[in-house]
Amino acid sequence: MNAIGRTEGFKRRVEKADTKGQSTIELLSLSLTRESA
Repeated sequence: MNAIGRTEGFKRRVEKADTKGQSTIELLSLSLTRESA
């Protein structure tokens, strides 16, 4: 899977999770941690 496709998929997941508010931030933090690891 290429980086662009992964980023688009991640954005869609964040948009879906956005109704939960705080969990979106947690999801984003987890993803960023995983990316930099």
